[in-house]
Amino acid sequence: MNLVDLSEFITIIEPVDIFDLDRSNAEIESIVGTAAQADAIAARIKKVAIERMEEYPILYLRLSQLIQTAIDAHRAKRLDDIEYLKQMQSCLETARSDGANNIPTPLQTRPQAQASYNVLRSKSIQTAVSSSKLQQMQP
Repeated sequence: MNLVDLSEFITIIEPVDIFDLDRSNAEIESIVGTAAQADAIAARIKKVAIERMEEYPILYLRLSQLIQTAIDAHRAKRLDDIEYLKQMQSCLETARSDGANNIPTPLQTRPQAQASYNVLRSKSIQTAVSSSKLQQMQP
């Protein structure tokens, strides 16, 4: 039987909240390598997306799709490291703003109202897309 001494494991990078701008930016800058920085950003955004998906389904579903598309393109060598990092930085800024540009002004200081708005907006968009697809199918 093999036993592993857990004291042997070293945490290389402490997870930092993406909304703590100073610490998050410092952490990303401390990572060596452009692609590694982009990967770290992607991982942080994915974590936030999982945690906040119910509050902002449209935003985080879109970000998750953009991130996966960029990761796939980078792995397939269709994106170089710099462009990959730029795309992840853009996603990070969008995640940090919580899509605030898409929220009506009266709701921007009311997180619970924002969550309700986003859920209703998501349902409304899904209904519109479904209706559009049905109309396209009719002769």
